[in-house]
Amino acid sequence: MIEKKLAENEIIVNMTHLPVEIDSRADTCCLGGNFMVESFTGQVCKVNGFMDEMTVEDIPIATGITGYDIPGGKTILLEFNQSLYFGPKMNHSLINPNQIRYNHWMSKTIHSRLKAISV
Repeated sequence: MIEKKLAENEIIVNMTHLPVEIDSRADTCCLGGNFMVESFTGQVCKVNGFMDEMTVEDIPIATGITGYDIPGGKTILLEFNQSLYFGPKMNHSLINPNQIRYNHWMSKTIHSRLKAISV
């Protein structure tokens, strides 16, 4: 667990440091334990893996926020809308570059792990 002061006005956020992976095979972004929920839509999904035995039901759709440390010691907040929220049940997050591109938020392809993002 990482505790970070994000602003001068005493905003403290406890965040779990977990990997964020780029996955163009996912249909949408999947938010794990390193995201905080801003809001839920009230909708849930049935999520299927590549095998029938890999089905999970009632996964909520949410807007989630995570922090990204940029060079120079600052932290920026990244918000992902209409994402599947797995929370602490998932020890990483999957970001779908196709969903981000569709919403005109990325000008470069990012590879394998989130190292830099162009917004």
